[in-house]
Amino acid sequence: MSASRIFAVLMVGALFNAARPLAEPVATRHTEGTNHGLLALRTLDGTVLASGEQTQVLRGGQVTMHLVFRFKDGSVDEERTIFSQRGDLRLITYHLVQKGPSFPRPTDMTIDARSGEVVVRYINDHGQSKTDAEHLDLPPDVINGMAPMWRIEPASIGWPL
Repeated sequence: MSASRIFAVLMVGALFNAARPLAEPVATRHTEGTNHGLLALRTLDGTVLASGEQTQVLRGGQVTMHLVFRFKDGSVDEERTIFSQRGDLRLITYHLVQKGPSFPRPTDMTIDARSGEVVVRYINDHGQSKTDAEHLDLPPDVINGMAPMWRIEPASIGWPL
């Protein structure tokens, strides 16, 4: 595993473990619903690097959030987060895929919060496919960092309701 990948895995682990002593369930005050958004990833000067789409679907007490950016060079950055919002917000699964020229090392990472299993598949410096698996004791509030909970209200930017 490359030094940068090891550092990234350690940072994720450190963030999870740093939150552990203070971890408490995050109460669901307002439930999430279904939404759909079209996005653009731009440089500071406004040049479009990628177009994106974000969807969020509610089924029962579970929310599936899917975010994908497709870059001009054919690269793809795709995330899928599933969480429960019955009583407390709880991460169920997280899946990240990054591939293409914008990502020197293709990566496929999954987190199963129920079991604590984290699996990272990647291509090493020698072009070989590798898989690293780790068990992490994830705190119950790990959802805070995994699912972007932003929302632009139409009325706040002048769109008719």
